[in-house]
Amino acid sequence: MDSLHYELDAALDQKHWWYVGRRLVLQRLIEAYLPSFDPARCILEVGCSAGGNLEMLGRFGRIEGLEMFPAAAAVARRRFPAIPVREGAIPVPLNERWDVIAMFDVLEHIDDERAAVDWLADHLKPGGLLFCAVPAYMFLWSRHDERAHHCRRYTCDQLASVLSTRFDVDYTSYMNTLLFPPIALVRGLQRLLGWDGNGDDKEAGGSQPLINAALCKVFAAERFLIPHMRLPFGVSAFAVGKVRP
Repeated sequence: MDSLHYELDAALDQKHWWYVGRRLVLQRLIEAYLPSFDPARCILEVGCSAGGNLEMLGRFGRIEGLEMFPAAAAVARRRFPAIPVREGAIPVPLNERWDVIAMFDVLEHIDDERAAVDWLADHLKPGGLLFCAVPAYMFLWSRHDERAHHCRRYTCDQLASVLSTRFDVDYTSYMNTLLFPPIALVRGLQRLLGWDGNGDDKEAGGSQPLINAALCKVFAAERFLIPHMRLPFGVSAFAVGKVRP
C-alpha cells in the first residue's frame, strides 16, 4: 500500500468514531492494569500502522512501534518523531524484550496464529503483559475482511484458547457491544442481498459530523463498563494475558 492510504488512516484515526471510541475503551482497560506512567516500563505496539495508538500507549511507559509496511512506518515517524518505529513483522525475531506488548487488530491477519503467540511470548520479559484485540464472530465476516486480508474472526473463548498456550489469560471481553445490533443487521442484509457497498467499512458513519459524534459517544461509553465486567457480545474481542515463565 502507498503512503496515501496511510495518510488517510492518519486523518481518520483522529476523528472517526470507530478509531476514537475504540482508543478510549482500550485506554481505560489498560489503566486497570497499568494505573500510572512508569518511565522504566518498555511498551511495544506490534502493527502500529500510521501510529494512531502510539500517543495513547505512551501514557503508560516508553513506547515503540513495530510496523511491517515501510509507508505506514514513515507516516507514523512523521507524526510522532520522538517515538521509535521499527520496520519488521512477526515472525522475524528481535533481540529485545518488553514489559508490555499491545497488538490491536493484527492477529487476525497472521496465517500461523500459534507461531505469532510464541513470538509475542518470546519478546516479553518474565511476567510481561499482552493486550490483544481482534474482530469478533465469523458470522460477521464481510467483504471488508477480505479486502483487509483477514484470515479469521474470533470469539472470546477462541482468542483465550489461542493465547493460553503461552499466556495466563486474566481477562477477556467483547467491545463495541452497544453498536453490535445495527452492525450485525447491516452485515446480515449485505449477505442476504448480495450487496456490500464498496467492501470497505473504514469510513462508515464518519462523514456526517453529528452522526460521527453520536457513534463515538455510544462506543466510548463502554469504557465505564469494561474494566468492571465482561461484555457478553460485540464487534471486537479483547484479551489480557500474562506470559508464563
